[in-house]
Amino acid sequence: MSNDSISRRFNRSIIRIVIGLLLLFSVSVVIYGVKKMNLQLNNKMNYALKLAQTSLPRALWNMDTKSVDEILSALFLDMDVVYLSLSVEGEITYEKVRQGFGESNFAFFQSSSDFLWAEDRILHRNKEIGNVRIVLSKDSFKSELNNQLMAVIVMALILIGVITVRSMTISRKLIFHPLAGLERSASSIAGGNLDAQIICEGDDEIGKLGRSFNTMRESVKKLVTDLNSVNEELEQRVEMRTAELLKSTEELKRAKEEAETSGRYKTALNELSDILHSGNEIQEMAGNLSRYIAEFLKLPLIGFFVKTSGKSFSRAADFGYYKKEGLPDSFEFGSGMIGQVAKERKPIMLKDIPEYARISFGFGEVSPRVIYIYPLVYDDQTIAVLELGNFNDFSETELEWIKEAAKNVTLALQTILSISELKEIMQLEWDESYDVGISEFNAQHKRLIIYVNSLFDAINQKENDQAIGAVLNGLTEYTKTHFAAEENLMEKYGYPDYESHKEEHNTLASEVIEIYNRFDSGEKINLATLLIFLVNWLKEHIKKTDKRYGPYLNRKGIT
Repeated sequence: MSNDSISRRFNRSIIRIVIGLLLLFSVSVVIYGVKKMNLQLNNKMNYALKLAQTSLPRALWNMDTKSVDEILSALFLDMDVVYLSLSVEGEITYEKVRQGFGESNFAFFQSSSDFLWAEDRILHRNKEIGNVRIVLSKDSFKSELNNQLMAVIVMALILIGVITVRSMTISRKLIFHPLAGLERSASSIAGGNLDAQIICEGDDEIGKLGRSFNTMRESVKKLVTDLNSVNEELEQRVEMRTAELLKSTEELKRAKEEAETSGRYKTALNELSDILHSGNEIQEMAGNLSRYIAEFLKLPLIGFFVKTSGKSFSRAADFGYYKKEGLPDSFEFGSGMIGQVAKERKPIMLKDIPEYARISFGFGEVSPRVIYIYPLVYDDQTIAVLELGNFNDFSETELEWIKEAAKNVTLALQTILSISELKEIMQLEWDESYDVGISEFNAQHKRLIIYVNSLFDAINQKENDQAIGAVLNGLTEYTKTHFAAEENLMEKYGYPDYESHKEEHNTLASEVIEIYNRFDSGEKINLATLLIFLVNWLKEHIKKTDKRYGPYLNRKGIT
């Protein structure tokens, strides 16, 4: 065997375990001996103090020096007592030091860890008449502890030797010699001698291992015999793996095509967004939208119905319809499939196609196979309905794209509707009705109105998001500056409605800041609706709330 064989490592492990256990036992013995020594010393000290406290009071009180000397001499008979002193009224009347400790005093013994010391009062009728000091040496206990430790060490060494020799003998006989035989037989088999027998005596683990080697040898012989059949099976497996590889390649190809399709659909959403911002009229936007969706999804039929006054939905644009009398151009809310989808605010897929939905080609008319009707919902209200006809079933990818596209279309349509409402409001203009009686605040109100009008122009002219964001940011910052100026002056002159006025400021500022932050982060929001809110709010705030502080501040000399 090599220098670092299994037997050597095994023996070293056994020796380490035995040494560890014996060291643990030795440490435990030492700890126990130390605790026992301290307990014995404390008991001996307590006994000496108790003897002094019970024997000395009467002798000291009667000034019987002879009895005192006898009592103290009796205490000093214990060889562990190395120092003894008795003091009366602060003066040492008796002091004795064990021979070998020279002129050592009580302070010396106190500072050394080799001694246990104690002092206590001598009481007679609850009155202190003296003080006794006793010092015990630990040498005798240490000597006894050292003897015990040496005995434990010797015993441990003997046990280590015995256990080591015994374990090595047993391991060689029962483990490593049989293993060496197994190793020789296994090497012979590995060299090609499949007839080599492995001797396996006994029913222990090594015997079982030997029998397992013999079984393995027989199996190897059978495998060699059946080599041809194995080769055929291997060829079949290769063919099967090749087929699986081709299948995986096809799956990867489909995944690549799906990724490309996903990218195409994302690009289409961006292109659709550009189309939605290309006009301010509903019919123009609806026509451009219908043509683009028809071309992108290759749909033969599209209808776009927008909510008009009341609860009806009128056709704003269509693509591919066969024009004939009786074709419905509008639907009442809840009437027909368009009106029903608008009412329920949920899309529906139809395969029972109505007669009117026929497509005219040069070679005749054809009905679509599927019609998908999708509601455009804004603020829980249906504002339009899309009708999409297809010769084939819509794929999951197409339906998901329609869902995402509908969000952009809804927002763009609502923006156009809001701009139409804005055109009725038109831009803010300064007049005497806005005059609050404070020239500084009048100038600031004019500036705010300019900002609101600039935002109106930016939205109406469909400027890019960066330009709109700059105007909206300027409006937000100037609003905070103006509100702070009003609040400082109202607070300075004790305006009675200061708190409610400030709360109204906070409400507007927080809403505008929140909307700006959403816009700045790229979220799609309806700026036209925001502008309507700002116009109406500023009119109400300046003409009503701000008007009230003018007379008050005028009386304070502010004009």
